[in-house]
Amino acid sequence: MINPKLAKDIVNKTMAILGKNVNIMDKNGTILASGDSTRLGTYHEGAGKVIESGKPFEVYSWDVSALKGVQHGISLPIMYQDQVVGVVGITGDPDEVRKYGELVRYTAELMLEQASLREEIDLQSRARDSYFQDLLTGNWGNDSQFFYQRGHLLGLNLNIPRIVMSIDLEEIINIPLVIESEYNDALSQQRIKEELLKELKTKFKREAGFEIALVGTTSIAFLVPVNKEIPWQEQRKTLSSIAEEISSVVSKKIKVDLYFGVGEYHPDWKGLKDSYQEAMLAIHLAKTFSPEKTLFFFKDGLAEYCLTRVPSQARQRYYEQILGELIKDINPYKRELVDTLEVFFKENLNTAETAERMFIHRNTVMFRLNKIREITGLNAYQYSDAVRLQIALMFWKYEKVN
Repeated sequence: MINPKLAKDIVNKTMAILGKNVNIMDKNGTILASGDSTRLGTYHEGAGKVIESGKPFEVYSWDVSALKGVQHGISLPIMYQDQVVGVVGITGDPDEVRKYGELVRYTAELMLEQASLREEIDLQSRARDSYFQDLLTGNWGNDSQFFYQRGHLLGLNLNIPRIVMSIDLEEIINIPLVIESEYNDALSQQRIKEELLKELKTKFKREAGFEIALVGTTSIAFLVPVNKEIPWQEQRKTLSSIAEEISSVVSKKIKVDLYFGVGEYHPDWKGLKDSYQEAMLAIHLAKTFSPEKTLFFFKDGLAEYCLTRVPSQARQRYYEQILGELIKDINPYKRELVDTLEVFFKENLNTAETAERMFIHRNTVMFRLNKIREITGLNAYQYSDAVRLQIALMFWKYEKVN
């Protein structure tokens, strides 16, 4: 019940108040923490008597030689749920320190109750995290109704309409840490993620139904309630605002570029698995096709997703035939042409917008597009040719990344 860390915390707090040496013993009478480090791990016979009787025990200086491992002072039982779970001792003349006894015991019992409550909350939190992991990965067992009831017992309402927004933590490898922790020197990747999850849960106590969970070792999922009565564009703004808040919290803990993926809404609680998978796919699509976007909705990437389903051999054959010499033995000049083509597509075939975004003259854009036409035989200004070029470019990018 009382571990060495808690015992040390009690000793430090009470000694700071009293200016007297304080000892904490476990239910076996062994000293767990003390202002006198030489006494750690030794048996305290006075504590043994307290544990047997459940009553305070006083030792005067003339009694010390008759008892093992004690000094003059007073020892009192630490009670938890009507059971003696340890002993607190104050070193000094009993007539002098007796007045502090109840205060020290009350402080120890209060800290023990707080620690037990934190442990209970932590266990509940871990149980919920485990449940969310199973929920979002489809690990429901053979009886989905039993799984649903398990969530109900954990206080979860799975009937609330939700979508899943995720962040990918796979980037946390040898990154600079800015996290404040006593474990900072040898902090594992998993420890970072757990600390981050705890921080996010503390910061984002939003409306009922908003849940946060670490899924596996590579992502944190946010189960966000949706209102079917509110236009989707308004809900997109809300999700964007949430993503900005999350980024602000994360940036104070770790230095990493975050990508947010948002899945679709699916009726029924079982649809959360699909929404999570879509959110993670959205992150992958963003990194591959739109790395400048930190928030990517799966719905916005359906075309890209469909293209990724094409067999690799077919993709390669297509982009090699369409782009040809443009991507063969690519050099800085060809790289400029490819970049210009990509921005041109993102700016909806608008030459002026492309020039502004690339900080070059409009004529330069036109010159580069003409060079692409000479190399590929396709005119990026014409819709049908533009579609062929864009698909080939997307295939090529996807093959490079994967």
